[in-house]
Amino acid sequence: RHLRDRVIDVIPGERTLTVVTAGNTKRDGDLVVLATGHTRARLPAAFKPEFTRHARVIVDPLGEPRLPAVPPAERVLVLGSGLPAYDIISSLITAGHRGPIDVVSRKGLRPKRQQPRVPGQASRLAMERVADPPEPFILGAGNPPKVRALLRALRNRVREVESTGKTWDQPFLHLRDMVTQVWPAIPAFEKRRFFRHLRTFYDVHRFRVAPQNETLVHEAERRGQVRFRAASLTRIDTDDDHAPIRIALRARGTDAVQESVYDRVINCTGVDAMHPADVPLYARLLARDMISVDPSGVGLAVDADVRALARNGTAAQRLRIVGPPTTGARGDPLGSPY
Repeated sequence: RHLRDRVIDVIPGERTLTVVTAGNTKRDGDLVVLATGHTRARLPAAFKPEFTRHARVIVDPLGEPRLPAVPPAERVLVLGSGLPAYDIISSLITAGHRGPIDVVSRKGLRPKRQQPRVPGQASRLAMERVADPPEPFILGAGNPPKVRALLRALRNRVREVESTGKTWDQPFLHLRDMVTQVWPAIPAFEKRRFFRHLRTFYDVHRFRVAPQNETLVHEAERRGQVRFRAASLTRIDTDDDHAPIRIALRARGTDAVQESVYDRVINCTGVDAMHPADVPLYARLLARDMISVDPSGVGLAVDADVRALARNGTAAQRLRIVGPPTTGARGDPLGSPY
């Protein structure tokens, strides 16, 4: 049965767990699986909270119906340069947008292009791929591997396959499929180093852009309508909740700050590390010590069977967590192989 409601609590009983909803519905279960997906997008920290209500700011373009209403001549600032940005830019251009579009991200990285399938080549099921043993280049990085050793091994393997005419994505995709085997054994301090220094680089290879989107955006860039900028937000001002927005940007690697005025700001930074305390349900379970924050500092802690872990490491027998909240524990934000 599908009950459309918001869960506000999960209460442990002697033999069951009771799920409580905002509509005061209660359901007992022998097993509860938290598969909540990603949290909603939110503006970067440089924006004051009141900008979430600004008429010219679209906080969550994939969850709001305002995108088609953007006037075609507006000056648009897109925050973030990943897949959401490419989707939004493609949608604007396809709808006839004529105004300039600036795309800003701190590192200026863009998603790699999705490689076309080779005709006649069978595509193995994901469940088959993740059950494969790791290739020698992964095993040679150590047990457990350090992040730097794993990166070096991957680079060496990419050079090897490229010398034979193959592409970089083959060894990378194998590493992606092995993440749930390799990642859990990596020490927590190494995981934290990965999230600080390498996560963005991993993501632009992990989440690749469709060739059609890439072609559309690059053509708009070639004719000068779209401009990508590696910069940080330093100041955001506006006269009122309906006025254009003045944004000062500091170019990456310099002290040079440039202020521009935009008619529309579209947040395409996507979803980052989940903050469990910001989710009311998780905040309650954290306070009750039914769940805990993963030692990597990202998401919630689970064991190899995706059972929720208390702060002392005790595994809950009746509570499972799958999907994006387990990114820190399992290594991949999109799902679980269980």
